[in-house]
Amino acid sequence: MGDKEILAELKKCYEYLQDIIDNAERDQLESVEELETAQEIMARKYEEVYNKIKQENDIALYYEEDVIISDNIYGAYIYKKDEQPLSEGDMDWQKWWEDSDFIEKF
Repeated sequence: MGDKEILAELKKCYEYLQDIIDNAERDQLESVEELETAQEIMARKYEEVYNKIKQENDIALYYEEDVIISDNIYGAYIYKKDEQPLSEGDMDWQKWWEDSDFIEKF
């Protein structure tokens, strides 16, 4: 499994957990604290792998010419020229973590 694939899997898991936290009814789960803790762990691991890629081959983080994937699990993209965060909505709903061509590139 490549580093970008690990990033993508961490991002997917984070998003799945967020969906559960946001949408589970109170009678379905007693607490979401454990899920939030898992998200915090995933966020740290995401940053760890992201920094490894950045050191070894930062070109691999570019989704488009001026757009890189976010350096944290909470975001989607960053517009490189002014470091402005972008959502998948800003990118015509493209989700880099579901784009197998991008993940497998480099």
